[in-house]
This record gives sequence, structure tokens and C-alpha cells, in this order.
Amino acid sequence: MWTVVLATTLLAATGFASTNLGDAIAGRARTLESAADLRKHVERLRAERAAILEQRSVAEIEAAIDRIWVPPWARPCGATESADSRKACAGVLRLRADEALARRRDAVDVELRGLEARLAALPAVATADPTSFAAELLAWVTSGAIALSARDVYRLRVAGLVIAPSLAGLVLAFGLALGARPNRC
Repeated sequence: MWTVVLATTLLAATGFASTNLGDAIAGRARTLESAADLRKHVERLRAERAAILEQRSVAEIEAAIDRIWVPPWARPCGATESADSRKACAGVLRLRADEALARRRDAVDVELRGLEARLAALPAVATADPTSFAAELLAWVTSGAIALSARDVYRLRVAGLVIAPSLAGLVLAFGLALGARPNRC
């Protein structure tokens, strides 16, 4: 009966330990991937922002568009294709292009601030499974004589988490036996 109970306990402990370790490693991996994706997006937006040289605000550009006089026959600018109309509307069209750039610049700035805040809020995670460093350290200390994979270290962790609680009673019994005083009659 003891063997069956021990086997069942070991199976349950193995499942529990491997699930919790696996979930923790998967969560850390997901955090690493999210951070990497956010960094790429931030770098792309920073490059795009650096390429936008327009310094005026949208309101300044809109005010400049309102100050330009366009002959009635050329209105609305951009609706006709005649050379005279394009010439009369050249300043307005150029300012509209500048306005579009200023709007994009402002949108990029807002998006960048949001992404940088999300990136700063992510927990600092260097690797998905920090115990894999133990395998690297062991290989380094033994000059490569013992080379464990990260999966081997994972298995050892699960085994340790399963076996140690199962041996707790035995360790307690030995401890009590060592501390017991001989009975002197």
C-alpha cells in the first residue's frame, strides 16, 4: 500500500512541479517576446520621427493656409487639373503636405510615448529560464566535461521539487533518531 501511495504522490508532485515551472518559464518567455516586439516598434517610430523635419505646429500651418489668397477660379485647390490652377494653388498644396507631415509627427510622438510607457511597465526579464545559467556555469567550471542542456536543468529542478518533500519524513526520522537520548535504566 505504501508503494502505491508513494508512487501516486510522486506523480502528483511531478505534475504540479512541472506545470508550475513550465508556466513560469512560458510567462517569462512571453514577457521577453513582448519587450522585443515593443523595442522594434519603438525603434521604427523613432527612425520615422527623426525623418520628419517639419517643426511648425498644425495650427500654425492651418493659419498659414488661411492667409494665402487663391483666385476664385482655382478653388477648391486640388480639385482641378489645369496648369493655371495648380500654379495658383501651389502654396496651399505645399502647406497641406506640410500639415500632413505635422499631423503624422504628432501622431508618432503620441504613439511613442505610449509604447515607451508600456515598455517601462514590463518587468525586467533577462532570460526565459534563469536556471539555464546553472548549466552554463557547470559547463564552464568543468571545462565542458559536464554539459547540461536547459531541458536537463529543468528536469533536475522538477526532480528536486518532487523528491525533497517525499523524503521529508525520512529526514525527520533520522533527525529525531540522532537527537534521541539513549534510555538508561
